[in-house]
Amino acid sequence: MKFIKTIMCVILHGQLISLPKKMIISVPVTDLRELPQKNSAQLPACNTDNPLQITQLLMGEHIIAHEEYIDAHNVKWLRINALQQEFYYEPLEWHGFPGWIQADHAVPTEQYPTCNLVVTSYVASLYDQNNQKICSLSIGTRLLGQQLTNTSWQIRLPNCTAGYINNDDVYYFDQSIQESAQELQHSIVKTAQKFVGSWYSWGGRSAQYKDFSISSVDCSALVNLSFMTKGLQLPRMSHEQFLRAQPIECCKDLQPGDLIFFSTIIKNSLRMDHVMMYIGNDTLIEATYAGNHQARIVSFSHRMGQACYTIKNGDTVYDYQTNNTFQVFFGTFLGNPELLQSLRNDSLKSEYFPTYMFKRNFSKDLNYCRYH
Repeated sequence: MKFIKTIMCVILHGQLISLPKKMIISVPVTDLRELPQKNSAQLPACNTDNPLQITQLLMGEHIIAHEEYIDAHNVKWLRINALQQEFYYEPLEWHGFPGWIQADHAVPTEQYPTCNLVVTSYVASLYDQNNQKICSLSIGTRLLGQQLTNTSWQIRLPNCTAGYINNDDVYYFDQSIQESAQELQHSIVKTAQKFVGSWYSWGGRSAQYKDFSISSVDCSALVNLSFMTKGLQLPRMSHEQFLRAQPIECCKDLQPGDLIFFSTIIKNSLRMDHVMMYIGNDTLIEATYAGNHQARIVSFSHRMGQACYTIKNGDTVYDYQTNNTFQVFFGTFLGNPELLQSLRNDSLKSEYFPTYMFKRNFSKDLNYCRYH
């Protein structure tokens, strides 16, 4: 793979921008697309309904922009890497997810902010100094704020203006150091349950809400956002979550907040293409296109045809709803203090190793690692 070193300049937001360039997302939710083409799908949406959708980025997320493109409708696009949504691609190892966003959905920055808050309400309102609503924010949105009172925070927005948010809508990152594994388990499971009933959205990573256009979650986004509300940055996709998790040998040893992964046996290599969260009492939560196409809570017996305690890591299970056979694997992020601290560190990171450009036609490369 060739790494293009050419520097390009474009005019964006009235400023001269040299590419590659550090930028941050300036809108509540934006789509990361495989090609520079707007999302026109309807919910619920599976991979065939919305094949160009990779993921979504939330306000304040860190990106690096490599290239500008103007489409036939005069819409400007940026080819980027999403630095806080890593995937594993063997030639480059861990790397920020590549794709295209609309150029007016990001602003340049000299330095990435180190955020100290995250939105924990399913949808939160951001206000100006006159208590007028500026916009809605999705659960999982990271913010840089200063506490004003016991009930409110002042937020520094990507355009460097101020906004205000209620204390009940956010979580202060440093609190995570004070919490036990049991407290984290309870909170993460409670957050995951907020998504129950949401439509399945292939490549979605936001609360399902009218202000966010085509918004909702897929399986790994539900997990990613649930952990993010405790200041724990997991990888975005199911396979990468599997790679980072600590293995659990037997299903009977699962604790609330632990993860269950499916790998379709017909694939040539062992790659996870679905993830679910154990919530206790022989039940799990998942975002799936199976059944009613919604995030749901189901029992192990309903999902896999057998009780939880009978299954071991790597066993074969049969899914009666999709008529597919899977290998099932188990993992945890909550039982290892060092692993938890690394996830906290990832959520606070503001400096990154160089992230390189993918070749312009990277569809083949991207398909290798885009399982949700």
